[in-house]
Amino acid sequence: MRESTYSTLEALVELCKGENALFLLLAGDIYEGPGRNLRAQDRLRSAMEDLEAAGVQVFVVHGNHDPLRSRFLTLDWPSNVHFFGPEKVERIPVELDGEVVANVYGISYEKADTASNLAGLFSPDESTGGVHIGLLHCMVAGCSDEHASYAPCSMQDLVDSRMDYWALGHVHRHQILRESGPMVVYAGNTQGRHINENGERGCFLVDVDQYGEFRPRFVPLDSYRWEKVDVGISGVTDPRDLLDLMRDACHSSHSPGDPRSHIVRVVASGRGPLHEMFSSLEDFAEFREGLEASLNPGVTLESVKDRTRPDVDLDALKAQDNLLGQFLRLVDNTIDDEEALLEISSALEPLYGKPTASQLMSSPDIEGLNSLVESAGVKGLDLMYKE
Repeated sequence: MRESTYSTLEALVELCKGENALFLLLAGDIYEGPGRNLRAQDRLRSAMEDLEAAGVQVFVVHGNHDPLRSRFLTLDWPSNVHFFGPEKVERIPVELDGEVVANVYGISYEKADTASNLAGLFSPDESTGGVHIGLLHCMVAGCSDEHASYAPCSMQDLVDSRMDYWALGHVHRHQILRESGPMVVYAGNTQGRHINENGERGCFLVDVDQYGEFRPRFVPLDSYRWEKVDVGISGVTDPRDLLDLMRDACHSSHSPGDPRSHIVRVVASGRGPLHEMFSSLEDFAEFREGLEASLNPGVTLESVKDRTRPDVDLDALKAQDNLLGQFLRLVDNTIDDEEALLEISSALEPLYGKPTASQLMSSPDIEGLNSLVESAGVKGLDLMYKE
């Protein structure tokens, strides 16, 4: 896994060479942090030298993880690589057979916490030919709730810029936000690093025809892949049947002949009698071991997450005038009550604030707090419910 990022870089270089790419766009966060270790820079430089030999130009902007005002060792880069600066939007023309066919515009972050709308600084030089491409690390409003809002902008800002194509970085999941006028694309990252970066990862290979029309095609580059599968327990009474369902779900994510490994998280959900098995640490551990042993080569079990619920009539239990009914009503009233959730967060702060704990986990957000309350409700129900 440690080499996977470098493996995907090599795959990216081979794709550029094999497709005779004219240029490569890197939209920020090339490095994970401001330290930019020397090994990572050296591997990137070697890749860029390989592209230089193939005649591929490379354009790079820096984002919040690798701003220009950060601690790093400066290397000499080959002449085919252009790093955009932070002072203003630059335009670099790209020629093919002596004719300008594209203009790449970009600007980098000087510091990590860039909160200004950089998209508003872009405008095309209409005195030149070719398509106009904006390269920017930013957060487009409404496109993701998984990332902090650096260099925030709206879709209208991107439209008003009069670029023909936006190559965007920051959001890690690839997506095409707008098909034309302009085309707006997040390429995502080339390799998922943890279970929340599941699904295929790679880049967009974009062809441009003589009329300036863009035809993007997503190309997976990841050397291993994270996946999540959901398996319901409703109607299942035999643990062996549930194991078969989970094994088939894990295998469904891995196509025959796929050389990459798949790391799968199984989420068990729904109501049913097998909830009791998940409530027993010993039974749950034994079940997981059996599932792990049943998987084909190339498929690894990351975890089995229990989201199951007891096979009971919750509405009837909540209506009861007893301790269990009061408890379940309290759980219901607490979920999505921001004031109550913030009180829980304050109570948990001494735990998350301890040095050892802070290295392993971070304080939960509102969604995480809701999940904790729901889990506490299920655990309380398991402990207090009697037939």
